[in-house]
Amino acid sequence: MNLNEIISDATAILGLGTDSNSGSAYLREFTRFANDAIFLISRRFRQARTEKVPIDAEHCFRLSDLDRVCFKIDRIRTLDGKDVMWDQDATGSGDVWCFFRDGVAPDSVLVTYQFRPAKLVNLDDVPELPEFTHDLIPHYIAAQHFFGQNGKTSKSVNTEEMTFERMLNELALDHYGEPKAYKLNGYNERLL
Repeated sequence: MNLNEIISDATAILGLGTDSNSGSAYLREFTRFANDAIFLISRRFRQARTEKVPIDAEHCFRLSDLDRVCFKIDRIRTLDGKDVMWDQDATGSGDVWCFFRDGVAPDSVLVTYQFRPAKLVNLDDVPELPEFTHDLIPHYIAAQHFFGQNGKTSKSVNTEEMTFERMLNELALDHYGEPKAYKLNGYNERLL
């Protein structure tokens, strides 16, 4: 579902029309609400991605080298899949230091991290979320629009917001059945 389809669904929920022109008057507002919904959905599931990142001669890379805003690094590995110990020298510094067991550092590492999805800008942009979550976004837009129009909580706001929250809570996560889902959060082998 692209941004145009999301806005079209939101205008249908709001009773503003179903043709492609009905959302054009609300394009800026609805795009902002869609990006807010994408952020909320992504944070709920701690969505992660893996990127190949070059490291310097001091075995360091910067968080700004990643393609997306990094909320948390989950794992760093060599290109052949071996786990790498790492540390960030100071909170918010953006410098991440890698420590290699054999002392030989590769040119780059694979970084798996929780990220902020790219913002939707163009009507053909597709959210960086699993496709099964896209149906939630129009309900969030509708709730926020109702709230902005009424200036206070109303039945329509509550209905759409509850629909969004219910659908978000009912989403099944594919990884629930995996053994790693039962491990402790923040597990770090360096502490053992």
